[in-house]
Amino acid sequence: MTNVLSAPDVGPEGTIYIERNLFQLYALSPAPSPKWIHQKEMLATGPVPGPIVSPTNELVLLGGQETYGKPGRIEGYDTASGQEQFQIDLPFDPDGTCPVPYARPRFTPSGDRAYIPAVPLCVSPPDPYSWLYAIDVAEVPPPVDTVGIQTAKYFAVTKALKVVATSTDPTATLQVFVTATDELIGTLKNMGGGQYRKTFSWPTNPQNITVKSSSGGSDSKRVTPA
Repeated sequence: MTNVLSAPDVGPEGTIYIERNLFQLYALSPAPSPKWIHQKEMLATGPVPGPIVSPTNELVLLGGQETYGKPGRIEGYDTASGQEQFQIDLPFDPDGTCPVPYARPRFTPSGDRAYIPAVPLCVSPPDPYSWLYAIDVAEVPPPVDTVGIQTAKYFAVTKALKVVATSTDPTATLQVFVTATDELIGTLKNMGGGQYRKTFSWPTNPQNITVKSSSGGSDSKRVTPA
């Protein structure tokens, strides 16, 4: 079960979504060639596992289990970037059983709600039962990305500030601010793959900068003189 491919699903524009049981979710163009690959932390489970894309082509939803003996999990991913949008960890039942998604989810025609069934694993209950989860996708808040500043260096002779940063959302816009005053210094250049950098003309050493992301994340760092 370590190298099994799930049943695929195809988005409205032709993108193919398929899960590999080595903790990976693939989005493939019709060519096919990879659009993105997400390294996840969840095993596919059930006789017909695999991702389902929403009718609005905004979300990929799938269920599974982190590892055997643990309750299941439901995860949602952005179709454009592959970034995780939410994660729902299903709890143990009082009798010790754990619900584990055991079939592919299904969306309503509007894409606002999804349904996914789960079966009891971990222990066998004396009276068999199962679950059906309904997820109001529209009410799930978007995640905040993680921002990190690798370099914050000021060159006094040339009055230049060099900033290098990263974001877990490769589509985000990152802006640099003076931490003490919240004055905008400028916008970092997106180099691709979550890498950002730029050298700004700035009159004095700002001492400390904060990088803020359009996806909600931020990071601060002391500026070192060159």
